[in-house]
Amino acid sequence: MDTQITRPIHRPAAQLREARRQLDDSGQAPVALLGEALARSWQRSHGAGLPTQGANTTRSWATTPNGLMFSNNTTNFADYSLVRLAGPQSWGGSLAPIPGLQTSVSNIPTVGPAQAQDGFVNTGVFDEHLNSVRLEGVGTVDYGWVKKINFGVAYTDHAKSKNNHGAFLTANTWPLDGPIPAGSRKGVADLAWAGLGQVVA
Repeated sequence: MDTQITRPIHRPAAQLREARRQLDDSGQAPVALLGEALARSWQRSHGAGLPTQGANTTRSWATTPNGLMFSNNTTNFADYSLVRLAGPQSWGGSLAPIPGLQTSVSNIPTVGPAQAQDGFVNTGVFDEHLNSVRLEGVGTVDYGWVKKINFGVAYTDHAKSKNNHGAFLTANTWPLDGPIPAGSRKGVADLAWAGLGQVVA
């Protein structure tokens, strides 16, 4: 899904320092300069996911004391018919050697192995052994103030191994997107605290 982001940014620090200097000298803030410093914004279009994912989503956001607050959402992310499964970004470079994930197979010029990684699982198999033997004996003697002797020996053997297995995940819908399976749908999550509204879960 392509995302177009609009956010407020600040002017360079030198201009803000100049505004503060003028305020200190005259007692009046240069309104135009401060207003421009605080209100200027920029837009950037960022491509993500597969080219089958529809039009851009426009999102505005601002920094607040509690973090980012999003607004101006143009997509209903609570709609399972709109939110679909697909690779979020081009991070599948490790899949380049796999013939079945090449651009020539996808028949889409912009989709190849880099867009084929939809996830990754890392499974570690641990094997640990701890063997311990302890022998202890007590002897009674009569050596003046020494009446008893305790003696013993202990042996411990500790071995631990890890067999790490990592696997790349590619959705069976590649090179296209696909619907979220009905059995995996958990309703919606409330992200209104961040201005995102309801989002499929």
